[in-house]
Order: sequence, then C-alpha cells, then structure tokens
Amino acid sequence: MLRTLLTPIRAKFDLSPSSATLEVLPTHEDDDQSPEDFARDVLIEVMRNSVENLKHAENAKVSFEVLTEIHRIVLQDSCTKDVFREMDGFLVLMSVLSTIYDMEDGEGEGARLVFMILSETMYEHQENLEYFRHCVGYESLAFALRGLVAHRRTSEETLGFLLSLAIHDFSISGIFSGLRGAKQEDIDMRFLESGTRLGTIHQPEPIHILWTLAPRVTANNDSLRYAVYKLFESLSYVGHRNQAVLSSLSLVKPVFNRFYETRNDASVSEKERYVLQKLLRRILDVGATTVEVRPIMQKAVRDDGTLDPEAPAAVVLTEENVRGLPPHGFTFMARLCRLGYGGCLPKKSPHELFSVRLGTGGQGIRKSRWTHVSLIHYPHRSSNPSIRFKLQYPRQESVSLKGTYTVGDASTDSQLSWCLASAYLIALPLADDLPRLIHHLGPRYSGNFQDPAFVKFLTYEASTSLSMFYQIYYQTPWISVKYGLGVPENTIIFSFSAAHSMQSGHGTTIDTKFSGKLELYGDVFTVKAVSLDTALWRIGGAAVPLRIVQFANTSHELSRAISILTDGLRNNWQNSEDMERLRGYEILADILRSRAQLINLTCFETLFEFLGLDFRSPEHSTVVNIVGYKAIALDFELWARTKNEIQRVHLEHFVTLLQTSRYKVFNVRQRLSKLGLVRKFLLTLQVDCYSQESVPVLLEALKAAWMADFSKEGAIKPVVAYLAAGLHGEDENLASSPSSIISRYDPKRREKAEQVLELLITTLASKAYYTKFISALPIPRICLLLLGDRPSTSFELVSGWTILKTVLPHSWDLSVNEAAFNILFGRFGEKMSPSNDGLTVTCSSIFPTILSALQTGLINVANSGHLSEEQESQYGWSTESVIDVLVEDFMNLHSSSATFRQLFRSHQSTQIFIDSYRNFVSKITLVGTVNSWTTRILERLTHLGLALALDDAVSGHQKREILETIQSAESILHPSVGSVEIDPTLVADNRTVRQRIAERTVMKSITRIEEWRKTIQDSERKRLRKNLLDLREQRRQVARLQDWTNLLSSERGLWPEQEVRLWRLDETEGPYRVRKKMEPQNDKAASSRIDLQGLNIRNVEAPESDTQSIRQPEVPPWADNYEIASTEIDDRQLAEDIVDDKLRRIRHELEPGDVIEAVGTVARVVGVDSSPGLLIIGRTHVYMLDGVVENSDGEVIDAHDAPKSLLFVPGSTVELDGPQRAQRWPHNQIAAYSNKKFLFRDVALEVYFKDSRSLLIVFLDKKKRNGIDHRLSTIIQRNPEAQTNGSVLRTPIFGRMNSKPLTGWREDELPTATRKWQAREISNFTYLSLLNQISGRTPSDATQYPVFPWSHKADGRIDAVRREAAEARYSNLESVGEQPFHYGTHFSSSMIVCHFLIRMAPYTNMFKTLQGGDWDLPDRLFSDMARAYDSAARDPRGDVRELIPEFYTCPEFLENSANLDFGKQSSGEQINHVKLPPWARDDPLLFITLNRKALESDYVSEQLPAWIDLIWGCKQRDPASLNCFHPLSYEGSIDLDAIKDDLEREATVGIIHNFGQTPRKIFTVPHPERFNHGLISLPLGTLHGIEEDAHLLTQGNRCFKDLGSDTPVRELVLDGYSDKLIPCPEGLVYVPMFPYEHIKWKPNDGELLVVVDNKVVETIEDAFCTCAAFADPTALVTGSSDYAVRLWKYSRPHAGSGSNAPHLSLSHIMRVHTDEVVSVTASRTWSLVVSGSKDGSAAIWDLNRGAYIRSITHGDGGEATSVNLVAINESTGYIATCSRTKLYLHTINARLITTLDLTTTPSYSSLVPTITCMAFHEREYSRLGVLATGGADGTITLRTWTADGTPEGQKAQWEFVTIKNLKVRLAGTSQSRLPSVTAVKFQGETLCHGEETGKSYMWNLPE
Repeated sequence: MLRTLLTPIRAKFDLSPSSATLEVLPTHEDDDQSPEDFARDVLIEVMRNSVENLKHAENAKVSFEVLTEIHRIVLQDSCTKDVFREMDGFLVLMSVLSTIYDMEDGEGEGARLVFMILSETMYEHQENLEYFRHCVGYESLAFALRGLVAHRRTSEETLGFLLSLAIHDFSISGIFSGLRGAKQEDIDMRFLESGTRLGTIHQPEPIHILWTLAPRVTANNDSLRYAVYKLFESLSYVGHRNQAVLSSLSLVKPVFNRFYETRNDASVSEKERYVLQKLLRRILDVGATTVEVRPIMQKAVRDDGTLDPEAPAAVVLTEENVRGLPPHGFTFMARLCRLGYGGCLPKKSPHELFSVRLGTGGQGIRKSRWTHVSLIHYPHRSSNPSIRFKLQYPRQESVSLKGTYTVGDASTDSQLSWCLASAYLIALPLADDLPRLIHHLGPRYSGNFQDPAFVKFLTYEASTSLSMFYQIYYQTPWISVKYGLGVPENTIIFSFSAAHSMQSGHGTTIDTKFSGKLELYGDVFTVKAVSLDTALWRIGGAAVPLRIVQFANTSHELSRAISILTDGLRNNWQNSEDMERLRGYEILADILRSRAQLINLTCFETLFEFLGLDFRSPEHSTVVNIVGYKAIALDFELWARTKNEIQRVHLEHFVTLLQTSRYKVFNVRQRLSKLGLVRKFLLTLQVDCYSQESVPVLLEALKAAWMADFSKEGAIKPVVAYLAAGLHGEDENLASSPSSIISRYDPKRREKAEQVLELLITTLASKAYYTKFISALPIPRICLLLLGDRPSTSFELVSGWTILKTVLPHSWDLSVNEAAFNILFGRFGEKMSPSNDGLTVTCSSIFPTILSALQTGLINVANSGHLSEEQESQYGWSTESVIDVLVEDFMNLHSSSATFRQLFRSHQSTQIFIDSYRNFVSKITLVGTVNSWTTRILERLTHLGLALALDDAVSGHQKREILETIQSAESILHPSVGSVEIDPTLVADNRTVRQRIAERTVMKSITRIEEWRKTIQDSERKRLRKNLLDLREQRRQVARLQDWTNLLSSERGLWPEQEVRLWRLDETEGPYRVRKKMEPQNDKAASSRIDLQGLNIRNVEAPESDTQSIRQPEVPPWADNYEIASTEIDDRQLAEDIVDDKLRRIRHELEPGDVIEAVGTVARVVGVDSSPGLLIIGRTHVYMLDGVVENSDGEVIDAHDAPKSLLFVPGSTVELDGPQRAQRWPHNQIAAYSNKKFLFRDVALEVYFKDSRSLLIVFLDKKKRNGIDHRLSTIIQRNPEAQTNGSVLRTPIFGRMNSKPLTGWREDELPTATRKWQAREISNFTYLSLLNQISGRTPSDATQYPVFPWSHKADGRIDAVRREAAEARYSNLESVGEQPFHYGTHFSSSMIVCHFLIRMAPYTNMFKTLQGGDWDLPDRLFSDMARAYDSAARDPRGDVRELIPEFYTCPEFLENSANLDFGKQSSGEQINHVKLPPWARDDPLLFITLNRKALESDYVSEQLPAWIDLIWGCKQRDPASLNCFHPLSYEGSIDLDAIKDDLEREATVGIIHNFGQTPRKIFTVPHPERFNHGLISLPLGTLHGIEEDAHLLTQGNRCFKDLGSDTPVRELVLDGYSDKLIPCPEGLVYVPMFPYEHIKWKPNDGELLVVVDNKVVETIEDAFCTCAAFADPTALVTGSSDYAVRLWKYSRPHAGSGSNAPHLSLSHIMRVHTDEVVSVTASRTWSLVVSGSKDGSAAIWDLNRGAYIRSITHGDGGEATSVNLVAINESTGYIATCSRTKLYLHTINARLITTLDLTTTPSYSSLVPTITCMAFHEREYSRLGVLATGGADGTITLRTWTADGTPEGQKAQWEFVTIKNLKVRLAGTSQSRLPSVTAVKFQGETLCHGEETGKSYMWNLPE
C-alpha cells in the first residue's frame, strides 16, 4: 500500500533524491571536519535510516520506536528537516496515519507522534510547509484521518491533535478529552482555563480539516458539538490574525447554515446558538464573499415576504539602479492596525515601521534635513500608546545600487504583530494638511490619488469631519479636495494594498505599482476580505437593505432592518452613492411613513445616529448626511404619525443640534441654513398634523431654529409673514386651498400664531436679536401690521405712535396694559415691582397710547355705568377691571416715579387726561344710578386729578380745569352736597382744524396697513398652496419609484418572484429599421441609471464667511426714528410674488442643469395606439414624457384629468393605462427628422436618433408641428455631427466602413440606393426597406407599415380567375358612375399588420381593439402559412395582402409564446403556433432564414422591378395592370379636419384602417433591372468572398503590427478613418473613429484611464474594470470584478468649454451577475450589450435603458463554465458565447440555435481554453453566416450553422459545420509550437488575427 501511495506522487513531482541528490562525493584525506559537522552528518544519516525503517516497519511497536527516534532527531537539529522531506518522510507519515487505527493498542500515542513530527518539521520551515501544502496536500491528511475519527476511542484526541498541529502546541491536544456528556458550564470552564494556551494559528489547513471532520465526531453528542463551536469562537478571540485565518477558510456558509438550522430546533440550547452567533459575527467582522452573503440575505426574508432578521513579518520591495531616496524629501504613508501586547507596545526594544537600504548597509541621517513621515495609527480603545520614530536617511550615492524598501520589521527578534492595509512611498513631501485628507479616505482606499473626483470615496462622516476642519484651514486643502491631490503618478515610488492581492493565504501575489520586486518576508498572511457592505453592493447595492426595511412588519424587525441599512451605508461610498441615485432616502421616508407606529426608540436612535446624532455625547452631534436628513428628519408628516414619545425626541433633536452641540455653528451655516428650516416648521404649524400635546415641543424646536439662524430671509421674514397671515383673517380666506395630502388646514391657526408671537417677543427681549430684527424690518410698521387688520404702500408724514394710539386702545386688556408699561419703562422680561420705586421712563412715545387707552376705556365704563349688580352675570366687568388697574397704576407711578411725573409736563398728554376725566364725569352725570365699579373708578380718577392739580409740572390753566372737574365728580360721589349744573360746552368738539386733518391722515395710513396685511395673507395663502402641491408631487414621484425593487425580484434576483415572463416587440431598430428584439412586457426593468450630476452630496464644503460674528448688523435709519416717513422701505418685502410652478409635474425628469425651451402636447404613436404626452425641447436634451399633457393654462396635468379635446388623435386608440415611458436624448443624439402624414393629415413628425430608436408623434394641428420642426432644425444645424447617421459602426458593406451609409431619410438618396441595388452592394431586403422609408412608410404606424412582397410572387402577377373578378368589379363600378377600383381590400393596412402580428405584443391588443375588443372568428385568424399564401395568390374574392418585414427577420411572431387562447377552428383544431410549410421543419427560425434566402434569390431579383412599379412606380394606379384600389386609400382623397361630425369622422377612420393607405409614388418611369452576372452573393466586380472561397485564404508574410513578444494581442479594433485594424493588448481598447485615444485599465488595481496621444488625461479609481468594449464613440461598456456591468458616456468638450480633453462619466450600473464579469461586447446597431461572467452565465442588456433582458446559461459557475468570450453579429444580432466546454449560438432574443461541445473536439485540453477568441463575419446580408474562432493550438476555425442535416420527418436540428481550418505560421525557427491565436477580426473579405507573441497578420483572398 505504501509503495502504491508513493510511486505516482514521486513520479509526478520527482520527490525522492535517490541518486541525483545523494551521490557520494569524493573524500579528501586532508580535509578536517569539525565535531559539529561530524555530528550533523551522523544525524542526517540516522534520519535517512529512520525513515527507511519506518517505511518497512512490521508492527506497531517498531513504528512507535522509529517515530520516537525521528521526533528526537528533528528536535536535536533542524537541518534534518530537509532530509526528512527528501526521503519522502511526509508521505510515509500519511501512510502510517492511514493504517494506525488498525493497530490494537497505542494508536493514540502513535498518532500523537505523527502529528508532533508533522508540526516540528513544518514549523518555521517554509520549504517543508510549501512542499506539504502543494505536493502532499492537506487533502491526504484528511483522508488518512478518517479511520481515527471513525473510532470513538481516538476521535476526540484526533481533533485535539489537529488543533495542536495548527497552533504548534501539543499541551492543548487533550482539550476535547472527557467532554462527552459534559455540561456546557464545565466546557466553558475548560476553555477558560485553556485560554492562555490557545495561540496563533500557524497552519490554517488543519483547522479547516478539524471543522470538516468534527460532524463525524460530534454526531449525536451535543456536548462535543458545543465544544467544537466553543473552540472556534475562542480561537477567533486570540487575535486578529486568527480571526482573519478563520475568515479565509470559507467558514461563513457552513456556520451560518448551522446557525440557521438551529433556529427552531428545540434540542439545541440557546447557549450553543449564542456561541454560533458570536463565531459568525467574528468571521463576518473580517468580511465575506458575495457567495457567502447572498444566502444570508435570502434567508433574511421568509417565503411569505416577512423578515427573520505574532511573529516577524514584513513586506520587502527590491529595486535595481537606486541611488537613494528622493533628494527633495519624500512621504511615506501606511494604514496599519497594531495587534498584540495587550494595551501597550513593549518599551525596551524599537520596532521598525519602514526602512530603506542601499547595497548591503544603511546610511545615517544628514544634519539639517527635514524628513516627512505620515503615520495613521488606530490604537486599542483602552490603550494610551507612545510611539517614537528613529529615522535614518540614506545619502545620495554616486553609483546605482540595489535598493530595498521594507515595510514592517524584518529583524529576527521582532515580536510586534500588526495589520497593514496599504502603504505608499511618494518622492515628494506632501503639504502638512493633506495626510488628514488622505486619512479620511479610510483604510479601504487602494488608489494612487490620481482621480480628481476622489471625494466620492469619502463617507458621510469623513466629508463632514473635513468640512468642519477646513472651517479654519481651507485654502490649500480646499483646492486639493476640489481638484484632486495633484500627486504626479511618476513620483509614486511604490504603492500596494491588500485589496490588490489575488487571494487569501501565505505567499499570495500582491499587485503593486512598483518597478521592482515585492516579497512577503516572514510570517505574512494575506487576507483577501470582502466586507459585508461590499458584498451588499455586489448583490444589489442599497436596494437590498431598503427592501429588507420594506419587509419589516414589527418594531423589532424594523429596528434591525434599519440597522442593516445604516451599517451597509455608513462606511461604503458605493452603497451611499447608490442610495442617493435611487432617491433611497425619500423611499425610506415613504416606507417609514406607512410604518410610523412601528418606530421605537431603538429604531429612532439607530437612524439618527447614522444621520449624525450622538446620543451618548449630545454635544458632539452634527448633521453628516444632509440628503438623508432632509428627506427623513424634516419629513414632519412621518414623525407626526409616530408615538408621542418618538414625536418628542424627534423635535428635541433640533434643540440638540442647534443649541446643545458644540458644532452648532457648523450645523447651521454648512448644513441647515439652506434647508429653509423655519419655513418647514411654519408649514407644519399651518397644517393639523401634530397633536395638541406635541405643539409646545414643536414651538420650542421652532424657536431654536430661528434663534440659530435669525437672519432676514432665514427667520425674520417667514415668521412675520406667518404672523401677519395667522393672527387675522377669516377661515373663508383659505377656502380655496387644495386638500392637503398631509392634513386639512389647521382651524386653530390664530391660537398657534399667538403662541409664535409670544416666542418672538421673548426672543426680541435679547438686545442682539432685537438689533438683527430692526436691521431687517422697521419694527413700528411690523407692530402695526400685527395689531390691526391689513397693510401695504409707504407711510408719509404720519407718526407710527399716532397710528398706534388710534388702533391699540380697542384691544386693551391686562396683558396689553402690562406690555405697554414695560415698554414705557424698558422692563422686558421682568415683572414690575409692587413698590415701583426707582422706575425710569425710557420710551415716552408710548405714553399717549396709554392715555388714549384710558380715554377709550373710560367712555366704555361710562356707557355701562347704569348696569346694576344683578346684571353682572350677563355682562361681566372686564373693561372696568382693566381700567381700574390702569388708573391705579397711574396713581402709584405718579407718587413713586419722578420721570413718570415729568410726562405730564407735556401739555398735550395732560390735556388728554383732563379731557378723558371731564368726559367721563359728564357722561355718568346723566346716569341716574351708578354701579360700584364706576364709582370706584371715579374715586380713583378724582384722587389722581387732585394729585396732578397739586403738581408743579401741570400748567395753571390745566389745574383750573382739573379742579372744576373734581367739583363735578364730587357731586356724583357725594349727592348730599347738592347737584352741579352741567356746562354744554363740556361735550362739544373743541379740536382744532389741524387735529382733524391729522385724524384723516391716520385713518388713511391705517387703511394702507390693512391693504398691506391683505397682500401678505394672499401671498402666504399662495405659498401654502404651492408648498402643498410641491409636496404632493414629490410624494407622488416617490410612490412611483418601484423599479428599485425589480432587480431583487427578477428571475436572477435575491428574492425572485415566480411569474411567467411575457414579451413584446421592442421599438429599438436594427439596420434599416428592422425591429425584431423583444423586451419584457411587464416592463419591470431595474433602474440602473446614474444621475448624480451636480448633487455633490459627500463633497467637502468650504465654509461660508461668518460676517455676523465679526461685526454687528448695520442699524438702518428707521431703527431710532419712529416716524414712519423715515423708513423709505418697499412695502412688498413681506408679500413675495409666489409663482406657481406649472411644470412641477415634469421638472424632475429633466437632466441636471437643463432648461425647458418649448413644450408641446403630442401623441406618441405605436401601431394603432397613441399615448398622449409631452414633447419637451430643452437646452441640452429632448424629452418625450407619456401620460402628461399641458392644459389651456399652461399647467402640466395627468392625461387622465385632461379634457378629451387634448387627447383626440383621429385614427388611433388613446392608451392611458399602458406603459408610461419617460425618454430623453441629448441634442447630439438626434440624427434626423422628417415630417409625416398620419391618416393623410400633415400633422406628424418622426425623429430618428443615433441610439437606434425613433419617435413618431402627432400634433393637434400643423402649426404646432411646424414650431417643433423649426426648433429641431436649429438643433441639428447647431450640432453638425448630428446630421450624419451616427451608424458608421453599423453593418459594413464589404469592407467599405468609411462609406456613407444610406439612411432612407432623404429622397435625394433614392438614385444612389437604386444604383447600389443594381450593383448588388445592398440586398433586396435593404433596398425595399429604403423604398418604404423614402415613401413615408414607418414601422411606428400600423396604417403605413412597411410593405414587402411574397418571395414566391414578387412580380405582382395574378391568375386568370382573379384577373376576371378584378376586371368585372372595375367595370361594374364604372358603369354606375362611381370611381372604379379593382379590389375592395388593400395590400397593406393596419388590420393586415395586426392580423399577421397577432401573437406578438403589443399588436395582440391592437388587433382586439380593431375588432371591437375581441378576437376575430378562429377560421379567419392567421394560423396557417400555406393557407395565407393560397388566399393571397389565388383567392378570387380579392385578397391582395402583401407581407411585412417580420416574415424575413423575426421568427417570434410565428409562435404563441404567451399561450393565448385563440379558440378552435371549425375543424375542432385549437389555434396555437402558425403552421409552417414542410420545408421549414416546424422551426420558425428556419422558415425565416429560408424565406429571406428566397427573397435574395436570382428569381426574386429579376421579378422585383415589376413589383416595385406596382407599389411605388409608374403602375401604382394603372387600370391596365389591374392595380387600382379603393379611392380612399390614396393620398389627398380624405380630409379628416374638414369632417365636423364625430360619427362620420370615426367611420372614415375605420375605412382607412380597413382599406389601408397606398404609399407615396416615388418612381415615374419603369424601375431598372439588377445586374445579375457573376456571383450573385458578391457585389458587381468582386470575384472572391470569405463565405464563397474560404479555402483561398492565405496568411500574409509580414505582420502589420508587433506589440512585443511579452504583449499578446487581445482585441482588434477598426479605425474608421484609416480603414485599418489596430491591435490592442490586454487592458486597452481604442476609441472608435479616434485611434489616438484609448481606454486603459489593469484588472487588479481598479483604475480606468483615459489616454490621449499617450498622455493620461483622466483617471477614474475604483472602476473595478476587468474588460471593456465600445458600442460607439460615445458609449463605453465595462465589466467589473464587483459583478457589475457599467455603461459610461465618453464625451468631448464643447467649443468654448476651456478644455480639450475627453471626459468619461458613469451613466448606468447594471447588476445581475453573481461573480466577476470577464467578457463584454456591445452593439449600437441593435442597442445590445452582452456580458459573460465566471458565474457561468451571459447576460443580455438593453444598451439604451441599461436594463437587464435575459440570460444565457453555460453552467453553475467555475472555471469550466465561465463565459470568457462573447460576440454579437452586427448584421443579424446573433449572439455567440463561449466557455471552456461549450460554444453557444443564440438569436438576438436568446433563442438557442446550436451548441458545440468543445470537449469532443480534437484540440480540447483541460489546461488551456480550446477557443481563445472569436468574431463574426459581417455582411449586409450573409447567405451562409460565418463564425471564426481562434485556438491555443494556433488554429483558426471558420464555422457556419445549418439545419441541413436534420433527419427526415423531425424538427429542425441546427449544428455547427466547419468550413475551413487555418493554421497560423511559426514566426521563427526558435519556436517549438504554434503561437496561440488571441484575437480574430474580419475586415470586409479579409481576416486578421493576433497572437500571443504580440504580432498581427492579415489573411487575404486572391485579387
């Protein structure tokens, strides 16, 4: 058995040294040998003998003795380890292990010895370790252990031996012994005691074997199983290295599967589940592959759609010809994480981080030289590290030496353990602040600082941190942030990253930017980890966690789902960018709005921590994600729906950000100032969405918001306008407001407005805020505005205090009384002292107002003085109580305040009091009985009057008046004294003329203020309406954002929906307007479009200048002058013009920065359906938006809401519920346009685009059409390149690639097309397509569909029976005086088109529409090809229908793929697929192929001119040719616009649908014939073709391009200008039409370079490109290592842009693959992309929409089924895909044509691919079809595909048939084998190939 085991391995690897390595060297007698050498030789010889003895050991005892001897020898001298290996010692040990379990006893000790020998011989011996790993294999070890594991007595210790082998410590080998049946607590205790002995894993493979074998040992034993899990968990906590090793062993999937299985397993303890969970988390902390993460995400959602929620180590780089470090300094940067030594570094010895050596030694540092070193260190949380640097700077050498750069410590005594993410050495010192910027790029950044847009790599937190830092220092770094670091690439001496490693493990290759050699020295373990958030990105991006949130149905599920979402976004810039692109934050808010009641405190904190809140340290809170914050935190409707406690914490967070946070200034200026926070709060107040108990908290948040940004526009104007509108006005003023999608308008607005006013008053009590307020608005006018009842225009020559004196008294109450006295004494925010001592008057201007209030109040008191006490319950004494307090205040102040007494020095003020007092006394004198209130007030007034009469400040005249009034008052108070006679003059109007004029002026000013207020209220009402409409539109848009889920629910999605996929004909057109590509009918394509231009969401922002902090606001003139005439201010500053956005419905569809220039309501016509929509002409783009129209007011509304007059398109069925598309094209994509007629009305326009799409639109009238016509003409003239077809890359015509193609859009092309057809340069089909196009036929209009002949009657001749019937019909009509015709039907009509295409959407529904909503009779449906031909050729009833182009291009229309029920024919047969002729072998593809071949035959070519004469030519209406059709089918016979009656118009339209429309006549003379001499498949004058004469191909003698022997040719690209092929090496592709420009990439470094004239003009980092192809000069497609396919827009600057370099911008990210994309190709002709992946599939994508269509599967993935090659036939759209084992050929719709099993070919090899390249032969029409493939054996095989070998009576069976095998020539005699063919390409009728040698050759045909 041993010999059997050893022999094949020895033979394969030549392991045994036998004679070669052990030959005896000659000895010399005079050689002296030291004792040490002699002893070593003896040990070596003993080792050899021991191994030999072990091979032949006869029993266990002998084996144990030999094993013991070997172990002793190995321990004694390490040199014997090499001998042990050379003697096949490892193989012998495997043999011993595999048989040891057969021994009766001692197997445990024997196994122990074997493992100890294995451990010692491989420990710190790299050669032995690599030998065992690669030559013996750990698989052999696992195989040998099966017997030991199977025996119960040895199984436990065997697992222990594997552990000991892994960590090189056999003291731990008994860790599993005795644990069968042990309690879990005892197991925990054992591992706790053994924790110090569990060390670093030196050999990962034994650990993997342990995990694999453990289930055999732990079966039916819970204790052992728990112990195994506990071991792995304990190992993961030993250190980061162990954690990384476990991650590299692919344990995620089995651990997760076990964890998932235990969920509902009652036999598994919670403790075991917890250990599994911790182990899984530890492994996932390092990362996981997408294959591992995908099932975790899948299992997170149930089937029902609910949730389940250190040793020496260094990296050494060696370079030749180094003279020293850069003389001007350098920068070294490394991202490392220190491990080991607990909390601190060892203090006794230094540890090298980076060193440079020249030659064999180092040099000391020179004096007075600065050296810049940047270190980013992440210490342990509990540590306080101290790091010192010892820098030795080598001097410049005069000669070049070998330079060694060492990252880490390579010294033998080093014991520091660390992790390295990346390292850089740059030959220039960076600016001091740039390392901070680089630090914030994070440890995942692996680029070389060349991407100018590298801020995209910043996370939200990083960009915020930098923005805050640059508030202080932002000049130089800000330039770096905006334009890139500016580090020249040639200054980077080396850069490498763990991300560029190929795989995890020891000795892994790391791709590096370094000209020298990189080595991993010592114990370096490379971890190729993929973090969970990166795996999320590869699976589906941000849509995955968003969908999980959508699945959540409980509070717990929601909080966990939010955690997954935030964790996936926080540190991953790609997911963050994807979230922004999806409008994911708005979608999240929409999801949460419906789950608001599920939001708990955990969910809230998780979400807001992600947004920047710090709940542990609120003072550190800031807004890090402004987009997410705006969409979520400021969605007040969302939070108003939550529980009260959540509402409170949500509103309180504003106070935290704006007041508590130490970054509050940054939060306001850089984050919230542009969000209109105050206006959003006010809008929330205006709508009734918050409960009453939450309103106070809302008001406090509002106050915090305006205090944080108390600017004119940010707070002052919005608040004042809100108060002006909210404090006054009736409910009916807002009756016209639309119903809010949030709530109804709040009826308690006045109450809330009063609360806001109170808050404003408390704010203005601060001098700083008061100063800001008066600098923004004149406070007197604002006070009057808020007091009265409406304002506007300027006030002239009138005092504001005078107006106040007139208005305020009518609203006087106790609060106003207190406020007025506070103003008088300047006591804001304080209560008046009861003693009033020391009060000083500061604002005397308010005193007349107070006196006026007294005067008004006394009049009211006098009027009610007669009321008795019994009437108190009905009346109430509020006025009396207020006046009583007012008079008492007067008395107290007069006695206590000297400044108050001084007020009565004013004659006017005193007179007001006297008049008020006198009038009051006079009025109550007339009252018989006075109540107690009036009496008390009179008494106090009398006392006050007496005090004034005694005051020297009052004039003598006024004193006498007061005394006279007192006498009258006394007569009332003391009637017994006697009555006093009333002087009539007391009640007379004694005012002067001047006083009366002043009153009129005051009233006029009051009226103006009322008008002003009314204007503001109207403005606020409009603002409210606009805000609500904008919000409603925004919510509508978000609610319609459903395409983000389509990727996840598609057939290859994470959670696929099981539904039958239905298909419809795509409107994309191939060459000459052929339509045959199908698209999904449900239109659930996932959105892949990238639209982030101008958002700059994670940009680092330069801080705005803080003008408010460095100077006080300028105080305007009106601040101290209270005369309103001095304000001179525009009255409309608060009443803004609120213009309603009538285009809000569509504005979001515009490209960023585009401006609408014209809008027109149109109908987009498809077949017989019309979709109403808008055609928008923008400044940069043209848009077609379905489902919206413009009404008579210019507002865009839904088509459902539009009047019928806007939707009426005669002759079409208005489709409002069909697919609503939004299409856009840049101006330079417009190729041409042409005016069309629709139902003979000249109101249509068809626009043709370079992306193979077209647009047929119908206008309401010709005038509107002409307006758009003019604009399109201007656009095309402005873009000269738009005037060409843009299809230069379309099907070549026999090599003349640069010849101008025929478009068919201009009638002047007709003669050229005819000449080309005659010369056989274009096919019959192409020529007919051009004639259809020139004559106005279009596939977009079923009434004018392209018409084609039957291939068997292309001359239009009819038989005698039909001729007789036609002549009779014509003569009969002529005899009765009607316009005669031969046929009552037509050869082409919408009914005929839909009749043929009934099985293919969208024509299925069109047919039913034309039939009144149901199918026709089954016998009349299109079901049999033979019957249809017989009807058209022989039916005497006059069936003259011709064919449509699909009969020659599209097999899908012949199949009932949707399983439609058409009913049964009269014979009882069910109608299904179309019955085909026998020669079609029941295969629609074969029918189409042969039918097309017949169309291109000699016979049809000869007869075709006669048919053309009948359709478009001189016989179009020729009675002699029997070619007259119904008169209504000819142009000019019907004018629908002239028919006013609706019924008549509809009837006429029906006639046109049935009778059809005759094409426009384009020939007036008989059509010329075709030249048919020579080979008919080749153009006139061409003698040989590849399809015809492949055997004549010969290889050119000289290569036309040599890239170098080390640079294989990977692709051949055609230069459209020079008509030459350009060979491309790996990682390079040239731009079509621009051979001096190319795209370059390296698969492992992630950079995508734009190179012009060999100069890099743009670098895009982290593009992950692995392959690339151009679809046209403006569209690049790349495959990526992150499983995505990316579409890029390659654009050139416009004139005057200031740049001449092209620019590459990402347009789509398309996901469906589950592994790396390794091949990609694109076709602009068919708007198609095909990508091949290692997952064993090829995906087909729509190039225009970036949408997934379907897949072609080769297998389940792996090297054998990886789709490495893909190709598209530009002529037919056929797709070829190739893996190692299969070559597939499919149609454009993934219909399998044939397969070639490559394993059956003679050249197949499992080591190299059989096919290394392939390409289609391109012709405008190919009768044969040729696919060329190159092989690794130097062969080029030309193959075609045919069904000719199908056995009789069977369905067509296609197969590949070899046309010719070509062998390339040897380039020189030194080559021993033919070079591998690495690229092939056809150029017309010439074949070109490229080789691995870098040479390219042409294969030519004879001249």
